[in-house]
Parts: sequence; structure tokens; C-alpha cells
Amino acid sequence: MIVVTRPGSPENEVKKLVKLIEGMGVKVSVFYGQNYNVLGLIGDTSKIDPSLIESQRIVERVRYVQDPFKQANRLFHPENTVIRVGKEVIGDKKLAIIAGPCSVESEEQLIEIAEEVKNA
Repeated sequence: MIVVTRPGSPENEVKKLVKLIEGMGVKVSVFYGQNYNVLGLIGDTSKIDPSLIESQRIVERVRYVQDPFKQANRLFHPENTVIRVGKEVIGDKKLAIIAGPCSVESEEQLIEIAEEVKNA
């Protein structure tokens, strides 16, 4: 289940909402976005009455998520994940390609693949 807050909801109100929901026996992960905050409810949500959550002033909508991979799903985590590696940025606006073997079998294999990747 995800809960989307109204745009501009104060952080202290979001924290109160998280406390209320966690009191219902689930874990809550909060993802703060530019326009919306998304609360991902993790655990058995079958006993939670969504109308109780929807009745909260800062709540825009409540949705059940049936899709797998909730931690990576755009419904659950709408913002891009951006990772910095040295001076490079992965997951932002520029395309990043990572290449190499999935496992290292030998030093010879690693060097050969590294040279091929560099040349590509």
C-alpha cells in the first residue's frame, strides 16, 4: 500500500501520519519528492482501513500496490535514484553504461574484458 501526501505537506505533519500508520502494525518508508511525498507501507496491510488514512488532512490518495519489487517500483519510489561514483553520476539525466564480467574467473579473463570494454 502507498500513501501519497498533498503537495506542500509540512514535514512535521508527515511524521505524525507516519506515527499513526506505524501504530497500525506496519513499517513505513518515506520518500520525499519535489511535489509529493510517498509513504510505502510494508507488512500486512490487509487489516488497515484505507478510509482512516484517506481522512487525514494531508493525504491525497491511498493505493494498494500489487506489483512486485516495491522498493524499485515507480509507484513506490517516484524519484530517480542518483548514485555518485567519483566525479561520475549514475541515474541522473545522462546515460551511464557499466560493463564487465558478472564474475571474475581469472586475472587473464578480467584484463581481456577490461581491454575490450575500454576499446568499445
